[in-house]
Amino acid sequence: MSRSIGAPHRSVLHPSLCAASVRTGTMGGMRRVKAVVSGSVQGVGYRYTLRIVAREAGVTGWVRNRRDGTVESEVEGEDSAVDEVLAWMAKGPPGSRVDAARVTELAPAHTERGFDVRDTC
Repeated sequence: MSRSIGAPHRSVLHPSLCAASVRTGTMGGMRRVKAVVSGSVQGVGYRYTLRIVAREAGVTGWVRNRRDGTVESEVEGEDSAVDEVLAWMAKGPPGSRVDAARVTELAPAHTERGFDVRDTC
């Protein structure tokens, strides 16, 4: 399932994105999402701050810049932890501006340890 939202002026993700676990039947279990955020999200510490936020939330995955100016990430963990990270991603670090985020539900991979910053693709 993929959803696009506009997040003008650093607002949080639309509540329906955080409630996606209820709709997909993964409540209380493991969840993996792919998120692509756009706006002023490169050159502002977005990826490295996301790595800190993700590690503190206890999720695994990765984040990278894309050549089109967006930031792409895959996040896996308990529903509430993934929701916490998605809420942060909608705001970003100070100095960033998140205009939109597209979140796609994926099947949990259970293959990663930690949360890494990857090279630009």
